[in-house]
Amino acid sequence: MKSFRAELRKSKLSLVYSLPQNKIELAEAALAAGADAIKVHINVHHHASGTHFGTLEQERIVLSDILGLAKDICVGIVPGGGRVIQPEEIIPLRKMGFSFVSFYAHHCSPEILAIPGIEKMVAPDYTYSISELDNWTRWGVDVIETSIIEPEGYGEPLNLRDLGRYNALTQFGLPLLVPTQRKLTPANLPSLIQAGVQGIMLGAVVTGKEPKKVYETIKEFRQAIDRNED
Repeated sequence: MKSFRAELRKSKLSLVYSLPQNKIELAEAALAAGADAIKVHINVHHHASGTHFGTLEQERIVLSDILGLAKDICVGIVPGGGRVIQPEEIIPLRKMGFSFVSFYAHHCSPEILAIPGIEKMVAPDYTYSISELDNWTRWGVDVIETSIIEPEGYGEPLNLRDLGRYNALTQFGLPLLVPTQRKLTPANLPSLIQAGVQGIMLGAVVTGKEPKKVYETIKEFRQAIDRNED
């Protein structure tokens, strides 16, 4: 299994793309532009992009195509939303070759954390207190997705308070991935690195939904990240 956790730790900042639709052309654009990993969805209505994702069986063909395209690039999947995901839903995803599963903690059955062979990226939302994450490392969480921005703040610019809230999560010793609930720009990257963030995940708020725009946006972030690695 390709390790997403290791990917996030190997450089100052990793670049992840969350597909707003399960379309091969979006995955192609992201990988061509230099994304380090990508994430897809099933069984969920994605509010940020206004898109509905079907069941595993409905999406299986395109998901298999995306996994084949990605080769050695980590591909993660959100297995559902709005309910508690059960362990038996994860096993088929592991068999398909997904590197990690991704969900809010309140959508994750505790037994999922004990499933070997697939990593778990777990998110608090804006309602969580930081103490609720105290045992996540011990229980088997691999990556924290910092989905902590209030819905009314989606698409607004990054601010100093956001950085402080992200930095507070570094105390747990897990890689931190920041999704683009805020409208991040390449100029934000040095501050995110300074705050202890290991990865950013670009989504529809920043990239839009058209392959050309996706490519151009990811390429811009890729070049900015590479400059910050120097």
